Amino acid sequence: MIAGKPPSSGDDRECESFAGAMRDEEDVTPLAEAGAKKTPVMRSSQARQPAGDPESPSPFHYPVANEPLLGHRPGLRKSELRRLRAGKLRPEVVVDLHGLDRASARAFLREEIASALRAEWACVLVIHGRGRGSDRGEPVLRRSLPNWLAERGLQEALLAFAPASPRDGGRGATYLMLRRE
Repeated sequence: MIAGKPPSSGDDRECESFAGAMRDEEDVTPLAEAGAKKTPVMRSSQARQPAGDPESPSPFHYPVANEPLLGHRPGLRKSELRRLRAGKLRPEVVVDLHGLDRASARAFLREEIASALRAEWACVLVIHGRGRGSDRGEPVLRRSLPNWLAERGLQEALLAFAPASPRDGGRGATYLMLRRE
C-alpha cells in the first residue's frame, strides 16, 4: 500500500455507480440540499443504561461509558459525587453479598437498603466481590448490581453509586449514596 492512498477495490466503482443512478432520479434530493439536520449522536453515557424497567427510562446519568456502577441523579453536585467516589462519604453500613446466589443477593440488598433508609443513613457499602469465588470466575453479582439499582423500589432510594476506593474493596465493592427525606 502506498502511504496516503487507500487500497482500491470494487467498492469504489459500486459507490460511483449508485451515486450516478441517484443523480438520474428526478425525485431524489441530496440530504445537504434538502435541509436535512444531522442525526443527533447519543453520548455513550446516555446509550448504555442498565435494563431495569424497560417502560421507564433510568433516572440516572452514567458519566463513564464502560462503568455501569458509576451513576448519579441529574442535579447532584459534582463535589458530592467526587466525595462518594473518593470514599470520603464513609459508609454507615456494609452489605456483604458474598456467598449468596443472584436471587438471594438481590432480596438481601433490597432489605438492607430499606433498613438503611429507615435509619436515615447516607451511605452504604455493598460488597459484591470480583467473581473469583464463582463457578466460572465471573463477577455475577457485580454484573447484576446495575440492573438491581435501576429497579423500581431501589432507584427511588438512590442519589448516586460508585465503585469503592481500594481501601473499601475497589472493584469488588460499590458505594451507594441514599436519598434522605
